[in-house]
Amino acid sequence: MNNTSNLYGKKILLFGGISGIGLATAKVALEEGASVIVVSSRQESVDRALSELKERAEGYTLDLTKEDRIKKFFGTVGKFDHMVFTAGETFMLESIENMDINRAKEAFNLRYWGAYMAATT
Repeated sequence: MNNTSNLYGKKILLFGGISGIGLATAKVALEEGASVIVVSSRQESVDRALSELKERAEGYTLDLTKEDRIKKFFGTVGKFDHMVFTAGETFMLESIENMDINRAKEAFNLRYWGAYMAATT
């Protein structure tokens, strides 16, 4: 732990901090002395991430397409110093002829409106 780091003692909120880039960011933040909060829509993903992160880590489940739940969540976690948004399901690119419009809308709702609501709440 680096107590001269700019992250030392900071609280980092990671939407999607349960795998990939989000989990890697959480690990580095912890190494730099921050505490982290990881958020996912699935409890089992949160539990798996917390088993890797161990100390100074909390986890929550949250549906990032529901504005009322996002507002309630921010009331629960309180103040934080930094927010990272990497949330999103596995994005499968398809040809436009084969794309299911409802599936495309769901991905957009999470990746765009979810990030927007988190940033503006």
